[in-house]
Amino acid sequence: MLEVRLLIEPRIAALAAERRTQEELGQLKDICGRLEKAWSQGENYYELDMEFHTFLAGCSKNLVVRSLLPAVCQTIILQESVIRARMGKQTILAHRRIYEAVARGSGSEAYDAMMIHLVQNQERLQKQLPGSSSG
Repeated sequence: MLEVRLLIEPRIAALAAERRTQEELGQLKDICGRLEKAWSQGENYYELDMEFHTFLAGCSKNLVVRSLLPAVCQTIILQESVIRARMGKQTILAHRRIYEAVARGSGSEAYDAMMIHLVQNQERLQKQLPGSSSG
């Protein structure tokens, strides 16, 4: 599923940057703020992580993309169960970079920011899975 996310989520971020409304941008900023607050208070923030990705997909204005989001959320839950130590600060910074690119309306920057975020998650997950190389 991570490979599928690498194929679709960067494009979702790019579409969101190009199609989001000002109201949606404010809501996305709010989600980022709540995610950062939960992390800074030591709370589990994976539900806010899922909310971020789901809301971003909604900003793409693509109805097919919305139908794919339950699978994306399942991947986030799987990662949470496999990896006990979340990336914390890296996740917060990644979501902030994605938000900032969307706020600027830069599809290419949003694409790149999402790709970096997902590759970091993939590398971290591979290190935790049995039989994977940690070097």
